[in-house]
Amino acid sequence: CVAFYASNYFSKYSVEDNCFLGSVDIGFGAWNTFVFTSDSKKAYAVDWSGSGRIAFIDVENMTAVVYTFGFTYPHGSALNATEDTLYVTGSIGNYIYKIPVNDPFNYQQVNFTGGQHNFHDVLFSPDGSKYFLTGQNTNVVLVVNTADDSIIATVPVGYYPQELALSLDRPY
Repeated sequence: CVAFYASNYFSKYSVEDNCFLGSVDIGFGAWNTFVFTSDSKKAYAVDWSGSGRIAFIDVENMTAVVYTFGFTYPHGSALNATEDTLYVTGSIGNYIYKIPVNDPFNYQQVNFTGGQHNFHDVLFSPDGSKYFLTGQNTNVVLVVNTADDSIIATVPVGYYPQELALSLDRPY
């Protein structure tokens, strides 16, 4: 799948033969990141703009509902272990949003201390017990307890950390 930055579309292609399989119009936006459910039947795409929209996409039928939350430049996105909550970073600020996928307007804003982080990305540990946030402005990665959103550790890293990834066969 592809979310097109500065476009209207979320499109699906075959990995077997690269054939176009369909697209859905999610409205013009800076569609930047998206995350799939583990069964790949749903995706959640984030519009990295001042309008703070998130598209809830049915990937099987290529339909979508786009919610405007008014978030300021949301960016990174990840689903928790039970896939009932979408976590979205606020790339201009010290907060993230936790959005229940079955009741999106009942979202929670979680605020963090320790400087103007401007969180870029979010990623869960394989067991789902913690999540990681890249602080672009503070040059740190926060390690956060999923159960209560408390900071477990603040890891200093290189200048302007962005994307996160975990190795399944190395201790990184």
